[in-house]
Amino acid sequence: MKTTIKIKKILLALFVVFMMAGYVTPITTYAATNTSTSKMDFNFTMSNNGELAVSGADIASDNSANAWNRLFAKYKTFIVGVSGVGAITMIVLFIIQFMKLGASAGNPQARTQALTGVLWTALAATELGAVTVVVGFFYNAL
Repeated sequence: MKTTIKIKKILLALFVVFMMAGYVTPITTYAATNTSTSKMDFNFTMSNNGELAVSGADIASDNSANAWNRLFAKYKTFIVGVSGVGAITMIVLFIIQFMKLGASAGNPQARTQALTGVLWTALAATELGAVTVVVGFFYNAL
């Protein structure tokens, strides 16, 4: 029983270290003025009769492919980070469920519950890991 508590403390400490690494590491940013007109610059003008005119952006060429590319460019790091943290959490829970399975050798009901927990945590860890890999792979391929 004491080894289980030690393992839980070690896993909790590792989880805290991984979570803190995201806040402690320095991030360098560079700021510059934008001298060119980007696709996101819009000019709105109102005429005397109340009509609104939009100019300054090429609205007709902005198709859904560009919208998806902008979405992935903006949120790729967030999606990969959340799914990565989720995958690591599910792996930790998978290990905990295996420890419960070993502890329930004599109790058939607890063993069934532990096997169900192992199945669901393994499935969740696999899916979250796949999200991380697929988003990282396909974003870099595009």
